[in-house]
Amino acid sequence: MAANAKEFYAQTVRTLSPKERLRLAAMILNDLTNSKEQIDFDDSWSEEDLQDLTNFALSHSESPHEPKKKEP
Repeated sequence: MAANAKEFYAQTVRTLSPKERLRLAAMILNDLTNSKEQIDFDDSWSEEDLQDLTNFALSHSESPHEPKKKEP
């Protein structure tokens, strides 16, 4: 049995036809919308969230020391 969702997807879901994969996705989404479980909507950011945001912003920012790319 798969240990996590990624393994389950690779071992089981990917073997289904596209039509069956869409049917499975719809079943999962319908199940989530009918769930009585409360979703925690929190506006605070964890230290990990802030670190991820910082890393993303830095990896997608332009360096002022690099020459500008010429567009054709």
